[in-house]
Amino acid sequence: PVFVGQSERFSTTSAGYGVSLGVTTKNEVLVWGWNPIGIGGAPASSEIPTLIESIARPVTVAAGQSIFAALDQAGSLYTWGLNVDHALGRPTEQMNALPGIVQDLPAMQGVALGDHFMIALSRAGEVFSFGSNSAGQLGLGHLKSAATPTPVRLTASIKSIAVGATHVLALSHDGKVYAWGSNQYGQLGHPHQRYQGQARLLEMPEKISALAAGMHFSLALSESGLVYAWGWNGVGQLGANDKKPRSTPTK
Repeated sequence: PVFVGQSERFSTTSAGYGVSLGVTTKNEVLVWGWNPIGIGGAPASSEIPTLIESIARPVTVAAGQSIFAALDQAGSLYTWGLNVDHALGRPTEQMNALPGIVQDLPAMQGVALGDHFMIALSRAGEVFSFGSNSAGQLGLGHLKSAATPTPVRLTASIKSIAVGATHVLALSHDGKVYAWGSNQYGQLGHPHQRYQGQARLLEMPEKISALAAGMHFSLALSESGLVYAWGWNGVGQLGANDKKPRSTPTK
């Protein structure tokens, strides 16, 4: 391990596919890493963190494979990078766009990135989605991409979200888990269909306090401190001492 930015102090960071983002204690966004084609206007492959000047008073960042996002203190959502399948959620004539604010959103508290799509969570517990939708990962009941943020129909107020390659998990304030998107490895927690275009309540053994999602697998931390895993297990990522996939949450 080495210090990043030498004297810089960070309040939060996010690791993407070769490119990393950080918010400093001075409320500035820095970017560094492997970026040979200059995605989002960042310098090509720099070990030295570089300032992104166009984001005012950021509080959190999210780095993906070719898309990036940030939230500021007012709850405004900034997106930038490659606008494949409208992944940036805002009109732009440039395929490789600089940071800009996504319009027509309420104040946001979180954002998570998948493969050419984003899921955003408002401070009021509402979920919005935009971008690619080839496996129903936007949760809109169809497979059409969305160019602007669209509300996901849920029956509960959402506390947090987790996003894999093409599937989404949402945790309600009362400890329930909702899932949608691709399900070819059982990453939605049931074996019934290969993809699911609408949010579905997942049967969990107990109340859940936190979620995480990998490429095609899911993890949940229960209120009692137990970890449950399900989905793809090709390299043992479910911690079940084998390489068999699971279509139901397994302790």
